[in-house]
Amino acid sequence: PMALRSDDPPAVDDLAARVNAALSTGTAHTVGAAVDVDGLGVVVRRDAAHALPPASTQKSFTAVAALMSLPAGFRFTTEVAARAKPRAGRLPGSIWLVAGGDPYLTKSGLHALAQQVKAAGVRYVAADLLLDDSRYDNRRRARGWKSDYVPDEAGPLSAMSVNQNQWRHDRAFLSDPAMPAARLFREYLKIEGVTVHGAIRRMRRPADALPLARRQSGPLTAVLRRTLKDSNNFAAELVLKEVGKAVAGNPSSAGGHAAVRDVLSQHGVTAGTGTDGSGLSAYDRQTAETQLALLQAADASPVAADFRSTLPVACQDGTLKKRMCNT
Repeated sequence: PMALRSDDPPAVDDLAARVNAALSTGTAHTVGAAVDVDGLGVVVRRDAAHALPPASTQKSFTAVAALMSLPAGFRFTTEVAARAKPRAGRLPGSIWLVAGGDPYLTKSGLHALAQQVKAAGVRYVAADLLLDDSRYDNRRRARGWKSDYVPDEAGPLSAMSVNQNQWRHDRAFLSDPAMPAARLFREYLKIEGVTVHGAIRRMRRPADALPLARRQSGPLTAVLRRTLKDSNNFAAELVLKEVGKAVAGNPSSAGGHAAVRDVLSQHGVTAGTGTDGSGLSAYDRQTAETQLALLQAADASPVAADFRSTLPVACQDGTLKKRMCNT
């Protein structure tokens, strides 16, 4: 799908001939294409209703739905919380490391959280370090992924992620990357002079636990800009789960995909089938005409400028930095 703009557009027939000639140079057995141009209308429809694997253009469906459904000002937030305040450096009870689904939280960001805990006056935690990674489900991959996609194409999925869950590749880590992140956090606390007396366990944060420290991602548009320009599979999958949580209270890949379809249908876009947000799944199918409808719906919506800013620009940045140059 293409959306072209020009102050002096060529004739439709001429442009259609050029597009069809370009498409004919490919080696694919099946080609689906849909091209509209502002001021010209329909230019090309070539098997445009044929459902085909979308590959990473699936991320556009995820991103538009996220921009349309998540609250204004949304940021992924990782917190450290406790039910009591420290007294003379001693914190009675436990602390909670609460995962916020931030796909771009780094080791340095996790270390910064430990520094905030120290700055809050904590030197000794009398009980346990408790991990709450319940924001999303515990499936580490989406349906339809090849076995080597984790970790080759994306780190194992988790609401508690550090360095995109690519910092270890052993079997234990791939099955549960969140607990190693909690252990790493304990090490950072120790470096900062904060001792945790107890063990590391999983437990949901209670309602009366208040934040001691907080680390936020950039604004949603900035997260999506990085995700789409670099075609980041891992980040797209966590965004998908967040959409599922926000729209339907189902923070899973399946819930996210259903939520994307629901959100886009409200804007006249009948999205195809699939099981993930990145386009890795063998079950993903979209049509060229649906992808064109997505672009048109986004362009006519309040998120138009934000969505445009997330797309890679030919011969300038992202995955297209070295593509379509001098054309």
